[in-house]
Amino acid sequence: AGQSWDDLVQTRILDPLGMASTVTSVRSLPAGGNVSTPHDPTNGDPRPVAWRNMDNTAAAGGINSNVRDMARWLQFQLAGGVVNGRQLVGRSFLDTMRKPETLIQREGSWAMMSPEGHFMAYGLGWIMSDYRGRQLLQHGGGIDGMSAMVGLLPEAEVGIGVLSNLNG
Repeated sequence: AGQSWDDLVQTRILDPLGMASTVTSVRSLPAGGNVSTPHDPTNGDPRPVAWRNMDNTAAAGGINSNVRDMARWLQFQLAGGVVNGRQLVGRSFLDTMRKPETLIQREGSWAMMSPEGHFMAYGLGWIMSDYRGRQLLQHGGGIDGMSAMVGLLPEAEVGIGVLSNLNG
């Protein structure tokens, strides 16, 4: 695309979706702004932990957002890649992302993630399973005292985002 990953995400996704509070680097978080503080008490210390700069691995966990902006992203996903009447991402691309690529054995914690499911697989950025006869798409992550989980039931037009300032 002839531009940095940060600029590409900003101009092609964040700006068109109106995700004005979402940034692709902790360096872009507003100093003294309304920003959650990460916590990781796994070592027994309940005090906040420092943000880690993820710039050299940003596509794998460098986006920082809030609930309002995540709701915009979920609505965009449920609308088939359309925002404000404009097809921002092709429907065929979203369909490709939602096709199974790697089978996940439903054992241990994986089985707990989808107790009623019959299958689990990984696509292009989505963990897929079924929930009461409908496709369930989800993905979570956590870095340095912050955790997130998003889920979609596209056929029911339902999207859920959970953001936390606590590991796990």
